[in-house]
Amino acid sequence: MTIGQACFKRPGRVVANTLILVNSLGSCIVSLVIFATVAQNIMGTFTSSCSAEGHAKFYCSTTMLTIIAGLIILPMNFIKSFNRMRFVSVLKIASIIIFTAITIGFAFVRAVQGEVASTVAIWPNFSEPLAMLATVPQIMVGYDFLFNQFSLYKTMNETSDKKFKKAVFTSMTFVGFVYLSVGICGHLIYGNQTNDLLKNFNQRDLGTVWYSVLNLAFLVSSLAGIPVSYVPARTIVYQGIVKRMIEKRLTNLKQENKETFCSASDFVPSTHNRTVVYTAVVLVTTIIMVILAIVVPGLNQALGLIGSVGSTGLVFVLPMSFYLILASRKRKYKKLCKFVLVFGIISGIFGLVINTVSIISPDTIKM
Repeated sequence: MTIGQACFKRPGRVVANTLILVNSLGSCIVSLVIFATVAQNIMGTFTSSCSAEGHAKFYCSTTMLTIIAGLIILPMNFIKSFNRMRFVSVLKIASIIIFTAITIGFAFVRAVQGEVASTVAIWPNFSEPLAMLATVPQIMVGYDFLFNQFSLYKTMNETSDKKFKKAVFTSMTFVGFVYLSVGICGHLIYGNQTNDLLKNFNQRDLGTVWYSVLNLAFLVSSLAGIPVSYVPARTIVYQGIVKRMIEKRLTNLKQENKETFCSASDFVPSTHNRTVVYTAVVLVTTIIMVILAIVVPGLNQALGLIGSVGSTGLVFVLPMSFYLILASRKRKYKKLCKFVLVFGIISGIFGLVINTVSIISPDTIKM
C-alpha cells in the first residue's frame, strides 16, 4: 500500500498489505461459511436427509456445499477488472435488500399481531463490558468494503473526489441501515434469544415460501460478494511474487555485470510466466479459502477474529495513523484521531483475546 510506504517505509507497507490480505481472504471465508450453512437450511426445508439438526448426507453436508461454492466462485476469481464484476455487486445488493425487507416485514406483522418478544433488551448488557467491546470488530467486518476504495475509484466514470465521497457515504449509510434494521427487528421478534438470526428464523414462523426466499436471498448475497472481496488478496499475492521474480532477475544480472546493458523489459517476467503465476495464485488461494472455511469452528468466531485483526486495523488503526503522520501540522481532528486509534487498538486486542478463548474453551465464553 502506497500510503503505508509513505508513512512508515517498508514496515508500513508490509503491515498494510498483511491486514488487507487477512481481511480480504477472511471476508471470503466468512461468506463461504454462510453459504454452506444457508444452503443446508434451504435443502433441509425440502428433505429431512439434509437437516442440520440430524446427520446430513454427505452430498448436502457443509463440507460438500463449501467445496461446491468454491467451484462456483473459481471462474469469477480469475476476473481482473472491477467493471466486469459489476453484475455480482448489483446481485449482492439486490439480495441484501430482499433479505432486509422480509425481516422488517416479518417484524411488522408480529408487531401488528401483538406477538413482539417480551424479553427485549433495549440497552446492551453493561455488566459484560469486555464482551461488548469484543463485538465491535464483528461490526467492522460490514464496513470492510473500504479497503477496495482506491481500486473502485479508478473504475468510476468521470472520476472526482466529490462523486466518490457521495458513493462512500451512500455505501456506509446503506450498511448502517441494514445493521440497525435487521438487528432491531430480530430482537423485536425473538428478544434476548436472538443469537444467530438465520438459525432463529424457521419454516414454521415464516412459511415455506418466505423462509426459502429469505435464505435464498442471503445465499446469493454471500456468494456474490466473494469475487469483489477476493481481488485485494489476489493482487497482493500476485504482485508480491512478480516483484520477487524481478528482484531475482536483477540480482542475477548484477552478478553477471550485465544490468547496465539491459532494458526495462528484461527485468519483467514474460507474459507466459506471468499467466502461470496468476493462475497458480488464484487456484492456491481459492483452495486455501475453501479449506479454512471447512475447518473454521464457527461463524461468530470467524467474524470476531477477522474483524479483530483485519477490519479493525483497516477501519480504525491504519487510517488514523496515516492521518496523524501526514497531517502532523494540523490540529483539526487530531484529538479525535487519537481517540479512535486507541479505541480501535483496545477493541481489536480484546476481540482477539475473547474470540480466541471462545475457540479454545467454548464453555468459558459464549459468542
